[in-house]
Amino acid sequence: MFYPDSCSEIKHYIDHFNKEMPSLSLDVVPRALIVPHAGYIYSGYTANLAYHYTALKRSDIERVVVIGPSHRVYIAGGLPLPFLRRIIHLVVRSKST
Repeated sequence: MFYPDSCSEIKHYIDHFNKEMPSLSLDVVPRALIVPHAGYIYSGYTANLAYHYTALKRSDIERVVVIGPSHRVYIAGGLPLPFLRRIIHLVVRSKST
């Protein structure tokens, strides 16, 4: 089970991750994130840390783009990697101008 079926179980995971949140004193302001997505029990803590820190440093976020692979099904006409790099570059650049 990578992801729970019930909202209450998801909330339980997030509450647990938030209780374990370290104090962060970084001077970095994120422009983009690469976050693991292996399931809450495997990488949920790390993903929560990344999103939590970004929310603290970037209250101006207006758009979120999620890009991920298809692990089990071939998608004909799927986006090639160089095209994905171009999308990421455009999203990051558009926020800085």
